[in-house]
Amino acid sequence: MVKIFKKELIILILLWIGLLCLTFLNGRRIEKIVYLQKRIENQNINLNFFKRNEKRLLLLLKREKELVQSIENIDLGMVSFKHEVNNIAKRCHISNLQINFDRKINTGGRIRVSIITRSDLKDILNLLNLIKKELPYAPVDKVILRMDRSGTMADSQILLTYRYRSSHSGNRI
Repeated sequence: MVKIFKKELIILILLWIGLLCLTFLNGRRIEKIVYLQKRIENQNINLNFFKRNEKRLLLLLKREKELVQSIENIDLGMVSFKHEVNNIAKRCHISNLQINFDRKINTGGRIRVSIITRSDLKDILNLLNLIKKELPYAPVDKVILRMDRSGTMADSQILLTYRYRSSHSGNRI
């Protein structure tokens, strides 16, 4: 009788061990299923967001490209930028223009630029408006104006940030 009881006890213990193993394996499967369901739910939320906002996102991507000038290298970019600013200045009847790049402050595709001129106040304001309109990749940070006694001529210093991206390396702002 003791032998039968021992055999039944061993069988019972093995059954419990088997049941515990199955419970553990089922728990792991349930956790994996719950994880996958949450992941699918998040992907569906993202997909719905992208579908609802597709036009806005495309406009933002287009605008982002306008906010950074794509250049081959920084030296060519600075020459190109100087040329564009000089053309804008000529259209504003400003001839004495000094453009300085602060290469010490060159952080991740951004260079500080200083534009110094002495001209008619109306022409300087026109220059500022055209820079803002035609050079979205060079936002104006600060403008310093000193008027002369006549009230029409002004010394100005325009500080801006020239944002660029090297076209061959794929850097982003």
